[in-house]
Amino acid sequence: MTSIELTAGEATILFVLMAEGRDVANTELKAFGPELTKPSREKLNRAGLVHSELVSRRYLHTLTDDGWAWCAAHLGADAPGRAQPSSRALFTVLQGLDRHLRRSDTLISEVFAPRTPTVPQNATPAAPDAATTAVAPASDIDQRIRDAYHRLTRRPGGWVGLLALRTELSTVDHAEIDDALLRLHRVPGFNVIPEENQKTLTPQDRAAAVSIGGQASHLIAIEEV
Repeated sequence: MTSIELTAGEATILFVLMAEGRDVANTELKAFGPELTKPSREKLNRAGLVHSELVSRRYLHTLTDDGWAWCAAHLGADAPGRAQPSSRALFTVLQGLDRHLRRSDTLISEVFAPRTPTVPQNATPAAPDAATTAVAPASDIDQRIRDAYHRLTRRPGGWVGLLALRTELSTVDHAEIDDALLRLHRVPGFNVIPEENQKTLTPQDRAAAVSIGGQASHLIAIEEV
């Protein structure tokens, strides 16, 4: 991970992206906290902490693997010098969260996930579209992934590396597994997350990762629901 000195505002932007766990537009960032200015955007892009993409005349920003690693490493850090009171308060809260995660041996990627859309109580359920109906039935590859997972771990909910999973399914095309994981990660009890300690990843681990929301994920767990 690149060593870089960030301002309180730049660090706050990384934590906002961590909390959202998705692509976030400039306008949203400004509503959530500090505005991401061009110099800061270019600085975070050069450091490899944030990926920014111009889409329909607006920038969308996502934490990279190194960005997640930076957040994990600095969750319990003190606020940067000359930080505003609001930033110092944020870092104080994050220090408390860091203590809890360490005591419970929990990864930050298990805590922060994309928002779930809120459905009004009186809303009429919409008819499922083609993409939704395609997720519902378990295809052959979906079941093979589940079977391979259970062969690799005897503990329900245990974490299995995607490298081991792909090795177990060596006769299945890489892209076909990717497509299945992108479908299945939306299913309750099916979790695909990044490896928090990026230093432990080998080139083979990185090659076996699947990109979900612009973020490389390396581990899978299936819980009984």
